[in-house]
Amino acid sequence: MSDPYAAVEMILSLIPEQHHDLAREYLRNHHPSAILQYASQFRLPLTNTVGGYGEITIQRGEDLYHDKWAVTDGAFSGCRAWTEADGWTAGSGWQYISDIGRANAYRYTLQEAFEVARRVVEIESACSEAEVAAIRARIGGQA
Repeated sequence: MSDPYAAVEMILSLIPEQHHDLAREYLRNHHPSAILQYASQFRLPLTNTVGGYGEITIQRGEDLYHDKWAVTDGAFSGCRAWTEADGWTAGSGWQYISDIGRANAYRYTLQEAFEVARRVVEIESACSEAEVAAIRARIGGQA
């Protein structure tokens, strides 16, 4: 992003409004990318052609996990995290954070979380489109 004003506005859009004054003061003395330390989550929309809206959320951990990130479904209650088979979890897929524990959910660096989230967006987008296609086929009497 070559326009520094656009970069600042993009960064401000990622953080809660009550922190904007602090962020602007910080940006006067630091590179705009440094403000990302104030972000607590990122939302990646599903890419589907059938309509509707869905998203994958990358959330920063709290307390002991403040420097780690989880890829979640973004639910306010009963939040699930995406896990990948690696010896710690049973397999890849959505699992309730309450079932796997925060250490297993908030396990990624921010860069790793974005890489995982991009893969999950592809998977969930394809699943969403397939589900809508199946419903349309049943309604149309083709199934």
